Amino acid sequence: MTKKTLLKIVKVSSPNDTSLGDTPSLSHFHVLRFTLHAALLFITLALTSCITLPDTEVAQTQAHHTIGHVTPSQSVGQSFRSRRPNLNGVTLWLAPVDDVPRQINVTLRESPTSPVVASSTIEVSQHGSIQVDFPLQADSADRDYYLELSTQAGDVEVLGRDEDAYPEGVARVDAIPTQGDIAFRLTYSYTLGTFGADLLKIAADLWMIFPLGLILLLPGYLILTWAFPSGKFDFGEKIALSLALSLALIPLVMLWTSTVGIVWTQTGVAIAGGLLIFAGGIHFLKRLPTSSLQTPNSNFQYPTLALIGIFILSLTLRLIMVRDLAAPAWVDSVHHSLITRYIIQAGGFPDSYAPHFPPDANYYHIGYHSILATFYWLTNLDLPRAMLILGQVLNVLTIFAVYTFTTTLTGKKNAALIAALITGVFTPMPAYYASWGRYTQLTGLLILPAGLVWAKLARETSSPGGRVRVIFLSTLAFSGLFLT
Repeated sequence: MTKKTLLKIVKVSSPNDTSLGDTPSLSHFHVLRFTLHAALLFITLALTSCITLPDTEVAQTQAHHTIGHVTPSQSVGQSFRSRRPNLNGVTLWLAPVDDVPRQINVTLRESPTSPVVASSTIEVSQHGSIQVDFPLQADSADRDYYLELSTQAGDVEVLGRDEDAYPEGVARVDAIPTQGDIAFRLTYSYTLGTFGADLLKIAADLWMIFPLGLILLLPGYLILTWAFPSGKFDFGEKIALSLALSLALIPLVMLWTSTVGIVWTQTGVAIAGGLLIFAGGIHFLKRLPTSSLQTPNSNFQYPTLALIGIFILSLTLRLIMVRDLAAPAWVDSVHHSLITRYIIQAGGFPDSYAPHFPPDANYYHIGYHSILATFYWLTNLDLPRAMLILGQVLNVLTIFAVYTFTTTLTGKKNAALIAALITGVFTPMPAYYASWGRYTQLTGLLILPAGLVWAKLARETSSPGGRVRVIFLSTLAFSGLFLT
């Protein structure tokens, strides 16, 4: 055997050979690795599942006034109604009068005269908030309680607000009602049982996958596969680019239909959706003979499994975050809802937003609102709930945008997976958009990474036809971005 032949054999059999693609196909090793990672994630969630969370709905945290003094001869209390099961404590705002640490007895009853349900003793050493822990009250949901503070020595101020800031309860001094409410915030244990109940609520809304996919993925996917039929991108990149193109396309279509006088209705959107599904079906049937269904190992890769797992975990967390919200938070959401109502009533972009906005407010970017209006027409949900669901889904889809951005910059899929996991699970942003209401900015951030991909492709593409397709996709994406 010659040296040249031996080198050829080594080259062909090298485990580092990536001639079939950047990422190896799913093998027994990758299955084992994915299984181990999934098991580790499950164990981590199980170990951290029983955590204490504040119940912000049963709280009065203004502590600017003194509601009463806890002394050996006087007690101070507050009635409240627990909304959740597994009540396990309360945060109070207290201050020792003489700056000497004092022992306070805190008891929990169903009423001022009923037997003690739970009790705890705390030491108050300085002005501020202090956590009082109780034995877990598993059946505390929708039950009335009375919290009483007493002491054997000293004088401790109980802080709160001297107005009726908590309508469902009353502050009492020596069991006599007084003006105002003490400052308090309940805490509860979030257990595996609570998590399971939340999962059941989420499962009841799984039907929304179909209208969401129809709006957010299918239009862009059809355009992307038309421009690049050879399968240039991996699973995560296809999701991100399809999403970016879909988010850009909807406001552009509505802009032109509004310009020529076409009015959208719920029926019209349903017909357009049906035509889109028909086009998607034809597309998939044409690709079926050469699809990955006949060669499942060629495209079924570890990054795909990992991304799907990160997406499911992140989506679950995002939906649990807003499970108690009747409408999106913060003032931006109010304005978004109002603008979307104008679009729904007009069947497109309205000529004016008067009297709620200045007559010349037509320069406002309303791409996101056209997407929300389309989702509203398809689902017939209440607009606040539609905004809440769509916002959280857009929020979690940022993991694909971050994944694509990272792979384009670095070419390393493991780094992209880590970036997606950090974005979906560990960082305050973009999860904070649920409290912020900046859905327009969030939508724009989902479109923006596509620009980096097109810029890179423009440098790498040598054929005139390929450049034309890249320019077309860039124009489509950035035109929609300017509207959003």
